[in-house]
Amino acid sequence: MKALEHLRTINHHKLLVMKGCFEVGLYKQGLLHDLSKYSPSEFLVGCKYYQGNRSPNNAEREATGVSTAWLHHKGRNKHHYEYWIDYTAEKERLLAGTKMPTKYVIEMFMDRVAASKTYQKENYRDCHPLEYYEQGAARLGNMVHKDTAALLHHLLKMLAERGEEETFAYIRRIVMKNKRKRGLSGRQDRGVIYGSIFESWNSGFAGIRNDIYVDKSGLIGLVNEMIDTNRRLTYIGRPRRFGMSFAAKKSTFNLYFFLT
Repeated sequence: MKALEHLRTINHHKLLVMKGCFEVGLYKQGLLHDLSKYSPSEFLVGCKYYQGNRSPNNAEREATGVSTAWLHHKGRNKHHYEYWIDYTAEKERLLAGTKMPTKYVIEMFMDRVAASKTYQKENYRDCHPLEYYEQGAARLGNMVHKDTAALLHHLLKMLAERGEEETFAYIRRIVMKNKRKRGLSGRQDRGVIYGSIFESWNSGFAGIRNDIYVDKSGLIGLVNEMIDTNRRLTYIGRPRRFGMSFAAKKSTFNLYFFLT
């Protein structure tokens, strides 16, 4: 049994998660993260199956067919999507993941980043958490709620493309702000609508082009037809709070006409 090595590993992992949670304002979760790993049910198993480069739960599962430490862990830590799996009222599906509160999705994100850093060590890159998630994402199916999966994947992709500093700042200033003020309960605010991310560079953008989101890019073709004609002065009206300032100033017209 490698008790000291396992203790160092979980201490290091917990410290990384705590630092990340503290940076975005989740102080309580940073302090309480993964405390069950110090319980005999999890710690002794971790010592016995210690690997150093991957979770001992995988080694226990391979040796015995089941990880008792994981079964104990997932039922006591709300930052795992497995905690939120429940029976459904639908005939087609027996079990499905329920939507996780935003603070636990953020803690799950921090957990995955810390795990990658712990096991990859000096080889860690910001793309590693996303790559690990995408390896198994297709097999999750209904076990993780679509909104939970969308937010987690969005944060992991931002980390891979923009780095830790910008991603943590985004979580603190945008995601946490929406959580406190609106609880992501369906009101639109700076990149979040009905709990889903809709920045145009996000792969999930196409999924919300429906009766909730109105795509105004067709205005480009309309304006192009008017250029150099006697109808070149174009007025585009809209109902109040219908997002014309966003279309005109921040995205569609600004990017097409003024930045090209």
